Amino acid sequence: MSLRFIHAADLHLGSPARGVRSLPESVRKRLLEAPYRAFAMLVQTAVTEQVDFVLLAGDIFDQANPSIKARVRLMEGLSRLGEAGINVFICLGNHDPRRGEGFLSSLPQHVHVFSDHQVERIPFYKEGKLCAAIYGISYATPQVTENLAIKFKRDGEEPVAIGLLHTNCGGIDGHDHYAPSTVGDLLQAGFDYWALGHVHTRQVMHQYPFIVYPGSLQGRHINEQGARGFYVVEVADNKTIRLHFKEAAFFRWETGPM
Repeated sequence: MSLRFIHAADLHLGSPARGVRSLPESVRKRLLEAPYRAFAMLVQTAVTEQVDFVLLAGDIFDQANPSIKARVRLMEGLSRLGEAGINVFICLGNHDPRRGEGFLSSLPQHVHVFSDHQVERIPFYKEGKLCAAIYGISYATPQVTENLAIKFKRDGEEPVAIGLLHTNCGGIDGHDHYAPSTVGDLLQAGFDYWALGHVHTRQVMHQYPFIVYPGSLQGRHINEQGARGFYVVEVADNKTIRLHFKEAAFFRWETGPM
């Protein structure tokens, strides 16, 4: 049975605009609104393309105790996804670990946030048939130095197994080495697709099985240049996987000619 889902990460809702003091106030306000507009684009795409579910791989918020505005805007998007019958699976990262989980108690039933105690396996059924299983784990604290990837192992009969993890895979420069892992660590789990977060530049680290970073949903400063967004992932009946990048950023950071 075919499957379509969205893989996004590092939304950083509530993130302050950086390096914009010299810009007009009206522009700064638009920059502060940008992460919310990008999330709204993700939600609209999910509804329009009738995806089966949405995966959010950590750092949904920019801080563990997000502002009321950030919580409200997240809930608005999640509610719209629920109205469209779209499930959401979330693992929490270093910016929004479970200890800052005050907002979690009010999440709707179609949203699952993975435990920080152990890897959970959540089966996904479509038309009454087991179609996939999503495995995930959240951060308990802002600074996780343990290799969480080695805790994952495919242990079901699902046609498609997906791992959801916030990790620095391969020691990528420019990012804290939280939940450090290697491609080999991820491959040993036996999954078909790894939905990763933490690294803000999108990249496919391995194919068949796929190990993927979608990058940040919206560039936060001048060092996060170019198109930003998420992947729509299609899994065919024969388990062939195709990735389609969708730009969601409200604006792009670019460096012009000197």
